[in-house]
Amino acid sequence: MSMALRYSRQVYQNKFDELDGYNKQLSDHLDTLEDLRDQIKNYWDDDIAQGYFENLTTQILKVRQVMHNIDGMKNLYSKTIGEMDAQKNAGFEVIDDIKDLVTGIAFGDK
Repeated sequence: MSMALRYSRQVYQNKFDELDGYNKQLSDHLDTLEDLRDQIKNYWDDDIAQGYFENLTTQILKVRQVMHNIDGMKNLYSKTIGEMDAQKNAGFEVIDDIKDLVTGIAFGDK
């Protein structure tokens, strides 16, 4: 199945870089959430702490899921960029072959 692309390679690269930045921010937030959860586990032991612990665990799982989704989108953009580069290179090869053919015809080569 072929698909028409509406954007330039640079647009895909920019989106990839933007997603990479979001992933780095989420990674920092994930570290903070995990540190807070560990602090609760180590320093606070009552019913309120259990509620906070469960809430932080839920938030950690959500952040991990978003990071997983972003990785999937980054893979798609990366694949698209790679395919665009391959098509560009294939196009240049065809142009070079045509130039060689035209040059050969012009000079009588067979």
